Amino acid sequence: MKRSACIADDVLHIIKATPEFLVSKAEESTLWLFSLYTGARSITATSICLNDLSFIESVLRVNLRVTKGNAHWNHSV
Repeated sequence: MKRSACIADDVLHIIKATPEFLVSKAEESTLWLFSLYTGARSITATSICLNDLSFIESVLRVNLRVTKGNAHWNHSV
């Protein structure tokens, strides 16, 4: 099955449709926006852990470990 890339309007619609009372709304919105702007797949974004985040000279670096079934990808963005 061929899947189309998400576009900004789709992501904004999803974020607006997410109920405000959902405790994890901020975290989920952050992952949607991160995926949109980096091109990360859902499996990649949901596999991000706190220890994958680091700051180098005031720049946030995210180590993406999982993509397309490869659990040892280790690519920083």
